[in-house]
Amino acid sequence: MVYFSVIIPTLNEEDCLPLLLSDLSAQKNTNFETIVVDANSKDKTEEKAMTYKNKLALNFIKVRKANLSYQRNYGAQVAIGRYLIFLDSDSRIGPDFIHTAHKIIEQKKGLAFLTYVVPDSRDIVNQSLYKIANLVIKYSQAFSISFSSVGSFIIDRNLFLLIGGYDTTLFISEDHDIVKKINRFGVRAKFLDAVIVIYNLRRERKEGWLKTMVKLIYGLIYLLVKKEIKHKIFQYNKGGASYKKFKPQKLRESENDLRIGH
Repeated sequence: MVYFSVIIPTLNEEDCLPLLLSDLSAQKNTNFETIVVDANSKDKTEEKAMTYKNKLALNFIKVRKANLSYQRNYGAQVAIGRYLIFLDSDSRIGPDFIHTAHKIIEQKKGLAFLTYVVPDSRDIVNQSLYKIANLVIKYSQAFSISFSSVGSFIIDRNLFLLIGGYDTTLFISEDHDIVKKINRFGVRAKFLDAVIVIYNLRRERKEGWLKTMVKLIYGLIYLLVKKEIKHKIFQYNKGGASYKKFKPQKLRESENDLRIGH
């Protein structure tokens, strides 16, 4: 039985997707399938993805609708794994990611899990901000307002289908919304400190930290007041085409080297 289905939504990600697929092809535990749900990219996303066809159990699917939630839901419908792992196409993982996730999930048991997210930067300020964010996300699971890790989520496939997947009507914050959904079903996500996902700071590098932080704070306030964000409350570019000038950073030699001071 396939244990994990890794689902990756894409839109013009010819630069970033191959790096993530390379990370997946280097996994020590190979009991997983990889499903790329592409929103009809106009660049070489598909061409570059298919170079990994013989290195991974890879299923590349093209859809007409460019919507992260829709693409993730579509991938879940065709997935055969016991657990679904949702990853953003510009994220990175170390070679022990699948092995560690499998080991800890078998030990902890459970239906939904959040990963430890680190930035693709060794800058102490970036590292410190993400360390604080991880702590907030981890301990928020005990309260009515639960937050989600950015760009990654692990969930039992049957539970995902039962709750109806991601809300395709949301402008942003669909990741926080799905955590609230499982809470309503009496399920609390467990935080996996040892399962690390590297977050690409390309948006912050393009827009600048000040503008990014203003949007983040405004979005959080709006989310707390309105409970969901269905309308376009600010400019939010999606897809790799907007970040061509910001090439992906190199992956560290060791996953243990990713979390400064952890």
